[in-house]
Amino acid sequence: MRRRRNRRQDDDTDSAERWLVSYADFITLLFAFFVVMYALSLQGGKYQDLTESFDQAVGKEQPPAGSDAQASNATGAPTEAAPEVDEMQQIAEQLAKRLSITFQQGAAQVRHLPQAIHIEFDAGILFPPAEANLSPAALSALRSVADVLQAYPQHTVQVIGHTDTLDIRSLQYPSNWELSAARASSVVRLFVEAGISDQRLVAIGRGATQPVASNASAEGRLRNRRVE
Repeated sequence: MRRRRNRRQDDDTDSAERWLVSYADFITLLFAFFVVMYALSLQGGKYQDLTESFDQAVGKEQPPAGSDAQASNATGAPTEAAPEVDEMQQIAEQLAKRLSITFQQGAAQVRHLPQAIHIEFDAGILFPPAEANLSPAALSALRSVADVLQAYPQHTVQVIGHTDTLDIRSLQYPSNWELSAARASSVVRLFVEAGISDQRLVAIGRGATQPVASNASAEGRLRNRRVE
C-alpha cells in the first residue's frame, strides 16, 4: 500500500523554500546596491576599471581593442579639458614684437601680469623734456600698439603718466601733476585718432608719487619719467 504524504508537511517545506529564495534575492540586491554606491564614489579610470571587472564577472562581452566604443571613451570624454589659448599672453607677445621693431631694447618693456598687460615707455623716447607733445618715433610706435589693441575691443586701456621729483613751474604745467596728466592724455588722444573707442580709454596722471627708482640720481630720475 502506497504511503500517503502529509499535505501539511509539504506546504511547510514549500513555505520555507520560498522564504529562502526571497532572502537570497534581498541579499543579492543589497550587495548590488553597495557595489553601485562604491562605484559612484570612484572617479575617472577607477570607475571604468570597476565597470569592466563587473562586466567580466557577469559574463558581459567586452568590445574588441580599437573598437568604436573604446575610441569614444578615449576621445569623446577627456578627463581634463584642453587648455585654452591665453589671450592676454598673445596680446603681450604681439605688442613686444611691434615695439621691438621701433625701439631699442629697454626703451619699451612689455610684461604679462596675472590680470593685465603692462607696457612701460621711458618718457624720454616719447616726449621732449618738460613737454607733452609726442615725438615722431613715439607716434609710429604708439600707432602700432593701437593696431594690436583694436583687435581686442573687450579690454580697457589705462594710460598713466609719471614724472620725477624735480619741480616744473610753467604757465602750461604749474606742477608735475599737470605734466603727467597731459602726457597720459596725449597718448590717449593718439589712440582715439587711431580708431580705439574712447569708452575703453582712461588717462591718469600720477605726478612723482610712484617712483620706480631713486630720484637722487639723474639715472633714477630718468627711469621715473615714464608712461605706462
